Amino acid sequence: MAEMGSKGGRIGGKRRAANMSPLARREAASVAARARWSGKKPEVDPAEAKREAALRKIAVILEDQMNSLGLSEKEKNAKTAELVAFVSDAVSAKLAPPARRAKRPRTEAVPA
Repeated sequence: MAEMGSKGGRIGGKRRAANMSPLARREAASVAARARWSGKKPEVDPAEAKREAALRKIAVILEDQMNSLGLSEKEKNAKTAELVAFVSDAVSAKLAPPARRAKRPRTEAVPA
């Protein structure tokens, strides 16, 4: 996973700027300045931030385990897809509303 990120991940600001035209650099700087001085900070949900941090930790542990097993990239991707499917199913089952029981028809007592 680290190799995949280094192949096409984010590039440094200086390298990005070197590939931009002067007009594009100016527009990007203008957008950044407006965002910086607008006074509005993006809202961060504490629960979402905690969830993201936990997922990052899990990803690091998973990658370490797969590296220690000596798996190929193809095998790592297959194992990761398997885990994602399992977690998705578990989360979906937990979030699904509980199944309702069918109501039984009331039966009146028949006089004997």
